[in-house]
Amino acid sequence: MQGTHSSSFLSKHFVKTITMKFNITFLLIMLAMPIFAQQGWQYQNSSLTTNESGAIYALSKDSVFVIADHGVFSKSYDGGSSWGNVYTGFTESFFDIIFINADTGYCAGKNGKIIKTIDGGDNWTALMTGTTKNIFSLSIPSANNIRAVGDSGIILHSNDFGINWDLQSIVDKRLNSIVFKDSIGIIVGNEGTILKSINAGTNWTIENAGTSNDLFSLCMTQNYVYALSGWIFGELDSHCYYDAAEIIKSDDYTNWTTTFVGSGIPGLSRMFFTNDSTGFNISSNCTTNGDCGIHIQKSCDYASNWNLSYLNWNPPSAWVGIEYADLFFVNDTIGYALSGNNILKTSDGGLLVNMNEISDNQMIRMYPNPLTSDILTFETNNISSVELEIYDLSGHLLIKSILSNTQENLYLSNLNNGIYLVKLFQGSIVLETKKLIIIK
Repeated sequence: MQGTHSSSFLSKHFVKTITMKFNITFLLIMLAMPIFAQQGWQYQNSSLTTNESGAIYALSKDSVFVIADHGVFSKSYDGGSSWGNVYTGFTESFFDIIFINADTGYCAGKNGKIIKTIDGGDNWTALMTGTTKNIFSLSIPSANNIRAVGDSGIILHSNDFGINWDLQSIVDKRLNSIVFKDSIGIIVGNEGTILKSINAGTNWTIENAGTSNDLFSLCMTQNYVYALSGWIFGELDSHCYYDAAEIIKSDDYTNWTTTFVGSGIPGLSRMFFTNDSTGFNISSNCTTNGDCGIHIQKSCDYASNWNLSYLNWNPPSAWVGIEYADLFFVNDTIGYALSGNNILKTSDGGLLVNMNEISDNQMIRMYPNPLTSDILTFETNNISSVELEIYDLSGHLLIKSILSNTQENLYLSNLNNGIYLVKLFQGSIVLETKKLIIIK
C-alpha cells in the first residue's frame, strides 16, 4: 500500500467513466452466491461518509485502520464489524498510513504533512518534516527508522521516531512508493523512475525499468518486487487518477520484466502481493448512468495470469473512489480493500466472484484500440454533439473536436506512436475518459 474531493455528489461521479463489456456467465455465479454467502469479499460496516481516496492498513486480522478524506481516521478492532471515527485535526488529504503497533501510527499526505499518534489514533500531532511537498508513501523498517517519498523527488528519513528529518533528492520526478526488505530498498515514481539502495537507504542508484510509464503501488515479497505501470493524471488539489494495465517485476532488484494485466474499470489503482506468486489488484469507477463498480483481480502465478476475484456494480455506498482504491493483506487469506466509503474484507483469499451486470446503452465506443492506422472511429450510441479532447501523458492538449454524428471517424495522422488520453464530454460534464494506444 503505497496513494480530493468534488464539490458535490453528482460532479464527483461524472469526473471519469468507463467502457466495458462482460463475457462471463452470470447465472452460474449468482446461483452459487447464496450457498457461499460468507465467502469471497464481504462489505464491512464502514462509518465513512464522504471519502474518495485515503489508505487502509491492517496491523492484524482484527486491528484495521483507515485514513480518509478531510482528516478522518477510522479504526476497527473486531476485523471490520464495527468502526469508530476520529477527526485528526488536519484537513489535508492523506495518501498512506502505517501502524507499527496498536498505539503508534503515521499518516503521510499533502503539503509535507506527516502526522503521528501514540494512543491508537485518538490524538494526532504533526511532525516537522521540513518540506511542503506532497508525501505519497511511507516505509518503516524499524520503529525509529522512518522513510517517506513524494513530489519533486524528495526522500525523507528520520532515525529518531520522526522528531528530526533528513532530506535527499536524487531525481526531479514525483516518487510514488517506497518499500524495504532488510537492507534492500526500492523507490518507484513517474516516467519509469526506479531507485535502489543496497545499504538500508544510505545511498540510492537509478535503475532501468524498461518503461517510461508512471510506476506506483509498489510491493516487495520474499524474493520478488512488483510495481504497477501505467499513468497518473490530474491535479492533486482536485483529484488524482491512477490507471495501470501492466505490472513490472524483478527477482534481483535490477532486471525488470513487464506483464500485461488488463485495464480493470477502467484501470488499476493498487495491488498487493501476499507472497512471491499470489497477488491482487483493484480498480473502481462510475459510469455515465450512475452505476459505480469495484473490481478486484487475483493472480497465483507471479502476475502472469489474472482471474476475476470480485466485481460489483451496486456497493453499499455509491460514493466510490474514482480511479482510486487501496488494498492491504495481513496474510495469504485475510485482506482488506478501501474504495470511497466502502470497506471490503476477505477471509479466504478472495475465492469467489460476485458481480452485477451493467447496461452499456449509454457507453461510447472507440475503436480500433490499439490504433494501427490513421483513422479512429467513435460510436456515441445516440448521445449527440459530444466534445472530444486528446492529451499526451504530460497533460498537453493536442486535438480538440466535436462528434456530431452517432458514428464518426477521426483522422490522427499527426499523432506519433504512444499512449494518449481521450476525454469525451458535454458542456462541463465529463462523459468518459479513455486511454488510446497508437502503434502504426
